[in-house]
Amino acid sequence: MTEDKNEPALRPMSEFDPSKPAMVHDQLNDGTFEWLPEKYREHYERYASAFRPGVIEWDGLLLDGWRAGIDRTTTLAPLAKRNSPSFGL
Repeated sequence: MTEDKNEPALRPMSEFDPSKPAMVHDQLNDGTFEWLPEKYREHYERYASAFRPGVIEWDGLLLDGWRAGIDRTTTLAPLAKRNSPSFGL
């Protein structure tokens, strides 16, 4: 992950609340995506698991940090979103 001095630091996944909007970083693809609780929360709570300390495996991604708020510069989408009929519309 490249560090941008203008970007707030990522918080650890141990502090992540899937019920709140956030920007989540995927270590595998080195990108972030917009966390939409109404779309992802239930799936995350059911299938997310510890991959290694500080990293959560979920939906083919390796989540290693997050920051509060919404940033409209989304670069990735979890499979749960990519496979939905409305993705890309």
